[in-house]
Amino acid sequence: MSFGVDMDVAVKGCDFNATQSSTSEVGLFKVLTDIINKLDKSQSASDELGNLDKEMDNILKIRAEVGAKQKRLEDMMQKNDMETFNMTQLLAKTYDIDIAQKVMEYKVMESVYQASLQTGAKILQPSLLDFLR
Repeated sequence: MSFGVDMDVAVKGCDFNATQSSTSEVGLFKVLTDIINKLDKSQSASDELGNLDKEMDNILKIRAEVGAKQKRLEDMMQKNDMETFNMTQLLAKTYDIDIAQKVMEYKVMESVYQASLQTGAKILQPSLLDFLR
């Protein structure tokens, strides 16, 4: 996924209805209600097992879809964390300094400066007569 890409992870209640009918009650709840009604009337509910299997297959399908979306989101989060870590390392390489190296460079420059001052002082040794002029 890229910046600005949306992923719908919601599951609607109507997605759980593998079998559709014209009545208000459909899907898993209708199948369960039919099984309960038949058992209350001491009838065999074995003819509803096929519908129950369809509903269970539908639930497994929805679980698989949700699991795939969750896996994709977890992978994207891991990739994002890795890219953030890589960007931090790149910025550190660009902006951070090696303290030991900079101290050594400073000491070398300081030594060169001190040597220049000493050389200049030896070449231009002023005397008292130079100040009296």
